[in-house]
Amino acid sequence: MRAVRDELLPTTLGLNLTITNSGPTVAARDLTLRYYYTPDSASTQTISCGLLDANCNNVSMRVKALAKACANASHFAEISVTANSNLTSGSNFDIQGSINGGLLALYNFANDYSRPAGLLLSAETQTITLFQNGTLVWGKPPCGCGNGALESGEACDHSGESAACNADCTRAVCGDGKVNATAGETCDEGRPSLTCDPVCHATGLPATAAPALLQWLDASQASYVQLNPRISVVSDRSGKSNHVGQTNSSKQPFWFPNAFGSLPAIFFDGETHELAALSSVNDLGRGSIFIVHRVVPVGISATLIGNGWFSSGGGFAVRTRTQLDGLGISLGSSIGFGTTQWTLGALTGNGPPSARATYLAWDPPGFAWATGTDSALLTVTVTYASTSNPLALGGIGALEPYRGWIGEVLVFDRILSTSDRDAILSYLRQKWTVI
Repeated sequence: MRAVRDELLPTTLGLNLTITNSGPTVAARDLTLRYYYTPDSASTQTISCGLLDANCNNVSMRVKALAKACANASHFAEISVTANSNLTSGSNFDIQGSINGGLLALYNFANDYSRPAGLLLSAETQTITLFQNGTLVWGKPPCGCGNGALESGEACDHSGESAACNADCTRAVCGDGKVNATAGETCDEGRPSLTCDPVCHATGLPATAAPALLQWLDASQASYVQLNPRISVVSDRSGKSNHVGQTNSSKQPFWFPNAFGSLPAIFFDGETHELAALSSVNDLGRGSIFIVHRVVPVGISATLIGNGWFSSGGGFAVRTRTQLDGLGISLGSSIGFGTTQWTLGALTGNGPPSARATYLAWDPPGFAWATGTDSALLTVTVTYASTSNPLALGGIGALEPYRGWIGEVLVFDRILSTSDRDAILSYLRQKWTVI
C-alpha cells in the first residue's frame, strides 16, 4: 500500500490522495487513511469530499483531535473507504477533499506533520498513514504512544488509557504497577499488599502498618487457596511468600463455603488437620497477629476445653502458652508464652465465644489483646522462642488441636499503634461480619 498527496489553497487544506495497491487483492472498504496536521485557528474543523470526485459516494470523512498532540500534529483527517469493491494489485483508489476552518481561517502548512518540507506536488510519503481493518499497514503516525496507532514496541495503543491498555501503551493488567482508573483500579503496587487487594482496589487499611506486615492468609480469596481436593496450600497475600501448607492429605483441612455469612473459611477438625508454615515467618521475639476465628459451638464440655476454651469469671479465657489455645495458632515448637491467662471479653453463659476478630501482640514482658470493644495490656513474664517454623494453624503440633474455622490471619513484626490496630480490626469485622 502507498499513499500520495498534494496541497491546494492556504484558506483550505486540500487533499488529493491516491492509494496504490502493490500487493494481493484487498477489500476497499477495509481501508482508512489519516492525514495529520495542526489547525492555525480555533475555528471548528470540517472536511468535505471534492465536488468532482467520483469516489465521494464511496468514502466517509471526519476530523478528530489527537488524544495526544505533538509539535506538528494536534488533529487528523480520517477518510474511510466504504466501497463494496476490491482493490487489485497495481490498481489505485483516488480521493479528493478539503479541510476548512471557516471563512477567514488560513493554514500554515509548515506545521503539518503530513506535509513534508518542500512537498508541493504529488509524491509518495510515509507521513500519511493507511490502516487495514484497524491495523497500520503504511506510514508512521506522529506523536508516538497515544496516537491510536499500534507501532513497534507498543503492546496496544487506544489513543490514551482504556480498560485494556495503559496510557503508556502497555497491556492493562492488575499487578503491573500502573493504576488504570478506566479498568476500575484504585491502586496497583505490582502485587497485593496491605493497602491494595488482589484485584487492585484500595483496602482502606493503614499504610503506616504496611512495612510491618509479614504474612497475610485470606481464605476468602479463592486464588490464594490450593485445593486437592482439600487445602494443600494457603498462599501468602502479603507478597512475602510466607505460605502455609500440608503435604499429608489426611491432615489437610477443608475449605468450607459460607462459613462466615457468604465467605468461605478454613475448617479444622480438631483431630488431624493442620497447616504449617513453609518458611520462617517471625523470629524477632515480638510481633502481633490478627485472626478471624469461630470455634465449633459445642458448649462448656470436654470438647470445648479440648479446643482451649474454659470458663473464667463467667466468660472465657485463653491460656498464653506455646499455643494460643482456642485460636488454632501455634507460635513455636516447644516453648513460647508463659501460662498467664487473660479473658477475651467473651460472652457469659454456657455457650462458646462468638465468631470474632482478635488482635494479639507480644513484646516481652508485655502482652496485649483486643477483640470486640474490649482490650487490655498485661504486664507479665512472657518469653518467645525463635524457631524456623514459628506459625502453624490447627494446633496439632502443640498437642492441643483446634476444632473450628479460621477465615483470615495477618502477622506483623511489631506491636501496632492503637489507631492502626483499630483500623484493621474494623476492616475484618465488617468484612467477615464478626465482633
